[in-house]
Amino acid sequence: MILQFFDHFAPNETFSGKEIDDFRQSYGGNEALHLFSKEHLKLQKLILWGPDQCKNKVWEKPATMLLADRFEMLIAVVYFERGIGGVEKLLERIRFFEKMDEIRKTFLK
Repeated sequence: MILQFFDHFAPNETFSGKEIDDFRQSYGGNEALHLFSKEHLKLQKLILWGPDQCKNKVWEKPATMLLADRFEMLIAVVYFERGIGGVEKLLERIRFFEKMDEIRKTFLK
């Protein structure tokens, strides 16, 4: 299972520095993670927001990456509790790579 997980990452020896950076941005950039968290996970519905934050829908502001930060925190907690295998299972369950590929095609042209 772990090998399938790592198939989604570019090996350094076969890609240029720019290709690796583009790859990282597509799966780990704040904009992509924010869109994934908002559009696919609906993470904004699971966070306890303050009254003003909720009223103003701070997750919708153009410059905010709040949901990307919260998604990264979620991954960190899973990693600390369950290790890389737990992260892999979570990413598979939420169809992370499949949905991120869709986001790249649709939103991040």
